[in-house]
Amino acid sequence: MKNLLAIVILALVAAAASGCHLIGPPNDLTASSAQGDAVQIARVGEPVTFTCHGTDPFSIHLYRWDFGDGAVTDWGGIGEPSAEHTYSAAGEYEVRVMERCPLIFGQTCLMRTEWSASLKIVVREPATDARR
Repeated sequence: MKNLLAIVILALVAAAASGCHLIGPPNDLTASSAQGDAVQIARVGEPVTFTCHGTDPFSIHLYRWDFGDGAVTDWGGIGEPSAEHTYSAAGEYEVRVMERCPLIFGQTCLMRTEWSASLKIVVREPATDARR
């Protein structure tokens, strides 16, 4: 058992010395409305939930989201590969996500991903009530 612990510690030291180990990016990025319906078109002022399938088999990874409108989240959502965002302007946006292991050795994370492939979402002005 002591040998196994020594091997794990050496692996952690080696990983820390070489910086973050890159792993494959999250995939299958999707968007859904507040009602849970899959969307690629959203409305200004209405929340959209983005979800990805990460590489984390233990549900402990952190996620960082870039919503394409200048809003980028901090690392968060331990084990929750989803985030909610509300757009304030109409337009086309490219959403992407990055994932990393929360284990840090010194100031170095042990593994992280590149940004995922982008998901294009079109945001339109709010629907108007035609009866007015």
